[in-house]
Amino acid sequence: IHNSFLDDLEDIGFGRDYSKLGCAKNIPLTLYRNTRPGYYGRKGTVIIHSMLLRMLGAANPPGDTLSPLGLSHFTESFLARFIAAHLIARDLGCNIKLGHQMMLASGAVSNVLHPYEADQEDDEIDTV
Repeated sequence: IHNSFLDDLEDIGFGRDYSKLGCAKNIPLTLYRNTRPGYYGRKGTVIIHSMLLRMLGAANPPGDTLSPLGLSHFTESFLARFIAAHLIARDLGCNIKLGHQMMLASGAVSNVLHPYEADQEDDEIDTV
């Protein structure tokens, strides 16, 4: 998963350099597409990000621990993808590499399976 992340950075012209991503205001679209949590869809993205930020925020990591990305960028660009690949591998009873491949392959249809609109009420999201 880490090598895939570094490859994505290289593909968008950042080399394999985290600091360039850390300076970006938003995650580039190409990188974002590969961070979608597969068939969990937008709803999965919201749940995974919310839980990670809540857990990591509570741990209050020192500012330079995740440097140069910071907590939000690190979670959005790498950690959520890592967690989603592990969850998918667990769902499918396969290894993490195949889980990651399935995550990437199912990303395009994910919002059909688990749609989420921020302006609509959603009891599952509200309980997170």
